[in-house]
Amino acid sequence: MALKDPKDFKWKILYVAAGMIDIAQWVVDLIVGPGEVGNEVADPFIGLGFGLFFQLEGVSMVKRISRLLSLVGGYAAEALSASVAPAWIVDVWYIHRTVKEEWAAEQASLAENEDEEGPVNRMVEGRMMRQPPVIKPLNQGNARLPNGGVS
Repeated sequence: MALKDPKDFKWKILYVAAGMIDIAQWVVDLIVGPGEVGNEVADPFIGLGFGLFFQLEGVSMVKRISRLLSLVGGYAAEALSASVAPAWIVDVWYIHRTVKEEWAAEQASLAENEDEEGPVNRMVEGRMMRQPPVIKPLNQGNARLPNGGVS
């Protein structure tokens, strides 16, 4: 499973990590001078780290550019508010919400495809798998159709 699944446990871990980073940044900001400078230096690396983590876990930051803009906007909001509002957890929440939307759309399209006859790709244990076609029996009642039912 990857982060593409909005119910994956990694999302909970990510929320906790983002919250801890936010709290740590507030605490570091209390140290006048070096703490403030360190916080300003750390912010771009934290944003890049989140972006890279999402990309590696299967959540495209390029496919929906709004996700990338949320990370950049969060950094800009923190810089403009003099580090009063570090809100990495808000970025994680927004990206999680967009993943939920994509997941729902994907599941709806898979449900539509289930009505079609023949092999269909389906989600099985977090992976797309090909389902075998339904084969109709050649015998009808007690007799086999002439030519095996081939017309």
